[in-house]
Amino acid sequence: MYEIAQTFLLCFIPMFVAMDPVGLVPVYLGLTEDLSPSEKRRVTIEACLTGLLVGLGFLALGRTVFRVLGIRMADFLVAGGVVLFCFALNDLLGAGRRWRRSGDSVGAVPLGTPLLVGPGVLAAGLLVLGEHGWAATTAALIACLVGAGVVFLISGWIVRVLRPAGVRAASRIAALLLAAFAVMMVRRGVTEIVQRAVETISAGP
Repeated sequence: MYEIAQTFLLCFIPMFVAMDPVGLVPVYLGLTEDLSPSEKRRVTIEACLTGLLVGLGFLALGRTVFRVLGIRMADFLVAGGVVLFCFALNDLLGAGRRWRRSGDSVGAVPLGTPLLVGPGVLAAGLLVLGEHGWAATTAALIACLVGAGVVFLISGWIVRVLRPAGVRAASRIAALLLAAFAVMMVRRGVTEIVQRAVETISAGP
């Protein structure tokens, strides 16, 4: 039981940090400020379902696409780590993410993707999928989206308790953790590339 819980957390934490639902609270409130409570619930459910479909689709097809294109996991670790680090740096420097409402599709786009499930979450998901398998990764993705949905539904209360400054601070902490995770991905990818190069050289012609 302990090993199952540990595996789940190892999948859940990087994806939830990359998703950063608390940091998305101001964006969510801005996108839904003119909606009724029932419409906000509909938008939240739509966003989570869209994120789930995009996430599962990428996890299912990502490795196949890699094989067709000749991309190794180490290549993806380095590229994904760089992308994650850029996202984290963008948040840490306070550039923020600004989106405008686009009619009734706000739940699917931009909330569902790319805000909830974007490049950062997809990169983290594919990494943990390779290490911990489908069951743990899928369960963690679902748990992340459920958690994000809960955060969105209580977003008004969160802002009242944390104040805007507290929400920004929580987002910065999440961005810092994401940056550390990104560096770890790059390190592991570079290590694997170097090991393959050494093995190739040692094998000789």
